[in-house]
Amino acid sequence: MVFLVALFAVSFLYAQKTEWRGQNGTGIYNDSLLMKDWPEEGPELLFTVDGIGDGWGGSVFDGVSYYVAGKKDTLDLLTRVDSNGDVVWQKPFGPSWGKSFPHARTTPVIENNRIYAISGSGTLVCLDKSSGDEIWKVDVDEKFDAKWHKWGVAETPLVYQDMIISVPGGDNTTMVALNKLTGETIWKTESLGHMRSYVSPVVCEVNNKDYLLGMTTHHLFAVDPENGGVKWKYAFAEKIAQLQDKKNSGYINANSPLSKGNRILVSQGYDGGSIMLEVSDDMNNVKEVWVERTLDNHHHGLVLYDGAVYGSNWHNNKQGEWVCMDWETSEILWLEDYNTKGITIFADDMLYLYDEKGNVSLVKPDKDEMEVVDTFRIHHGQGQHWAHPSIADGKLIIRHGNAFAVYNIRQQK
Repeated sequence: MVFLVALFAVSFLYAQKTEWRGQNGTGIYNDSLLMKDWPEEGPELLFTVDGIGDGWGGSVFDGVSYYVAGKKDTLDLLTRVDSNGDVVWQKPFGPSWGKSFPHARTTPVIENNRIYAISGSGTLVCLDKSSGDEIWKVDVDEKFDAKWHKWGVAETPLVYQDMIISVPGGDNTTMVALNKLTGETIWKTESLGHMRSYVSPVVCEVNNKDYLLGMTTHHLFAVDPENGGVKWKYAFAEKIAQLQDKKNSGYINANSPLSKGNRILVSQGYDGGSIMLEVSDDMNNVKEVWVERTLDNHHHGLVLYDGAVYGSNWHNNKQGEWVCMDWETSEILWLEDYNTKGITIFADDMLYLYDEKGNVSLVKPDKDEMEVVDTFRIHHGQGQHWAHPSIADGKLIIRHGNAFAVYNIRQQK
């Protein structure tokens, strides 16, 4: 009996987690019974919420409330909104980024009754999600001597077992693990040098063992979560610079890597490309498998489904195409100029594309062609359409600037 109680306590400790871009940052949401087509005017708009602060981070839903980060004046704040669209609380949690493009970019992460977020200047917090009260706060970037690129922090921290993972970069360390209940340091890796990227860390499973993947402005690297040991590093920025025939690639990494089995895919915009890597079973070695230049994803994320990678590429900061690429071979299966580039997510056998002109499209995942089922336009909010949507409990959540909207996409009885 005691064993069963202990087992339940352990399982509950790691349960009920709501993450950025769904399951492990893959863009895949485990929701079901969703509509396979929409009414002419789009799915039913349940409500909109204004005054959440400027930002490009996504909003998440835990089944009871919505949580989102935004910037007001010089502070980043978190807002909790109930299922009727009413603000429950709004709490500042750290100094925002005050230079170029100073909007909040973190997406809150929820586990049980705790919510985690990091401000634009590197303050990592844990709040009580019911009240918004602070449980602990650590200025990660100051404590670990982070080095910033021109847009500060655009990370969503990773909750893994009893740890919260962040990647400050710099000369002191590269990745750090804090106790998720207290904020105390569990381990820090060696320094790989270089600056923070705009990539959120993710988990990679190889040969039935978990590893942590992170990126700086220069490297993709793997870490053993048991001790913080760096297994390998790959000079991604140098490879991209060679492909571009430049001295550097601008160091603008903004996409979390995708992994399956022994393979890891990374992609960078600005005429960069996609690079497939293969790791050994013991995770001690890494090698290039192929390089593909067509799919140079900007900051919109990729989705892997049924052996194909779906996303958009970059022609310039306002234009791009939608791409389907074979995971194994890098063959471009189709390339479509539809509106413009944008974000790709997936749920219940359908792709959801949110482009930078403010259109949301429902698309069948097909390796032969881009089959758009329905499209509707976002009318709430202002500024760039850069926030990644989320899906939960039959709802599509679209953040646009200082507002977000919730749409009902559940199949109607």
